[in-house]
Amino acid sequence: MQNLAVIYYKQGHLEKVEELETQILNICKEKFGTDHPETLKMMQNLAVIYRKQSHLGKAEELQTQILSIYKEKLGTDHPDTLKIMQSLAFTYYQQGNLEKAEEFGVQIPHIHKEKLGADHPETLEIMQNLAATYRKQGQLEKAHEFEAQIQKIHKEKLNTDH
Repeated sequence: MQNLAVIYYKQGHLEKVEELETQILNICKEKFGTDHPETLKMMQNLAVIYRKQSHLGKAEELQTQILSIYKEKLGTDHPDTLKIMQSLAFTYYQQGNLEKAEEFGVQIPHIHKEKLGADHPETLEIMQNLAATYRKQGQLEKAHEFEAQIQKIHKEKLNTDH
């Protein structure tokens, strides 16, 4: 079922993907429970489909549930928790809820820097997302600050001609 959903996704048939992902999620909940890693993975897959369909409220609802479970089971600084926080921040960004996007966006880089390092590609991507949020909010000085940090790290790691 998951493979068929991937094929439908690549063909752009999001309604069919949503239908299959919903079925898979219901089976996972029944067989494994709501806090099983496979169930949570299916919830995130469905949230991504909702986001692609511009059903941002539905995506937010699923991602909020996942985040709550991850925080309880894995802790705030676990990579899976950080990924869902980033995904939820992006959902808020797409909704135009820039305060919430910033709230999550500010937390994530600090944890990533501690866990993965300031020059890790995921840390830099998260910093770039936060800079985009600041730009959209009109906080250009903060956006510039993050972009200058990112540029400095890129120059150090990748050289200027990368």
